[in-house]
Amino acid sequence: MMTSSGYYVWNPKMNAPRHRHDSRAAAVHEAERMAAKQPGDEFIVLAALGSAQMQSPCAFKRSTTANDLDLPF
Repeated sequence: MMTSSGYYVWNPKMNAPRHRHDSRAAAVHEAERMAAKQPGDEFIVLAALGSAQMQSPCAFKRSTTANDLDLPF
């Protein structure tokens, strides 16, 4: 797992958050701003604890003949 930083604002009634805030204060400010526009909705500030990323598989060519593979058939 890679270390990742950032904060997200999430409304459980809506889609997943897409914008990363660099500071907790910025995320809290955004949550308060959004809550003022949508009374009754809950806005949760989430902190990113880490992340994972799959590296692209690398392709390679290997020059072999059938005899090199030692296949039983």
